[in-house]
Amino acid sequence: MSIRKLTSILITALILFGVSSAFGEDYKTKLTLTLKSGSAIANPTYDVSYTLTVPESLTISNKGWNAIGSMTVAYSGTGDNVGFSTDKKLVVTASSTNDFKLVANGGSSSISYFLATSESGTKTTTFEFTAEQITAGAEQTIGVNVEDFSSKANGTYTDEITYTVAIQDAGTTTTTTTVTWNGSDITGSGKSFTKDGVTITTTAGDIDFDSKEFLNGGTFTTTLGNFTKIEVTASMIDATGTGWSVSGQTATWTGEASNSVSFSYNMMEILTIVFTIAQ
Repeated sequence: MSIRKLTSILITALILFGVSSAFGEDYKTKLTLTLKSGSAIANPTYDVSYTLTVPESLTISNKGWNAIGSMTVAYSGTGDNVGFSTDKKLVVTASSTNDFKLVANGGSSSISYFLATSESGTKTTTFEFTAEQITAGAEQTIGVNVEDFSSKANGTYTDEITYTVAIQDAGTTTTTTTVTWNGSDITGSGKSFTKDGVTITTTAGDIDFDSKEFLNGGTFTTTLGNFTKIEVTASMIDATGTGWSVSGQTATWTGEASNSVSFSYNMMEILTIVFTIAQ
């Protein structure tokens, strides 16, 4: 009997408005088969090796539909392996640094957009590939629908899309939900706070509910699934830890999907926290 180690990876694509850019080299990730201690298999029939490629960049040229290109996935096993594991599938979940808004001028102006698979397609952030598609080589067209920006102020508008990739059992259904905490929601006392299936527990000291501050580090947990992104906006913020980055008043976590994400240092005078959760 074997156990396959399922590892999530991050791939990014940059969307620019008003700036020329070019495609770069492909992003590639390979998941390898690992064996349970004490077991062994000879000439395995299937594995979970694949190569995923996404468009690296796009210059927005008009309102409405703008095609980004294609997301492609192909089986990359070698030797005795003859195909992607038939009881697994590949799930790609998209999130955005600016919550799917192109932002300029220090955040004072923004242009909303959403991901879709065609000009008439509905908003989506999840893309799935079956084992059969991966073995044969599959392609999915992706693009963005952009709001009318004719009245927006001059500037360079940018956003970054992050694709979180995971292997799941073929029979599972993936959905993505968003939970938002506003500063005014954070009330109570003690070392923890829970709202809408998400909990913050501080490492040291109590939460300052009056000032809406999490001090000296803590951990976010959820009962809804696994975090794929956490974005904290606060008056003062210096959160650090694996997967965290800070830009101005915003700290963003992206990493391997997990139901528990820790941070160090402080989040002070919290304005909003947006949790993206895969179920």
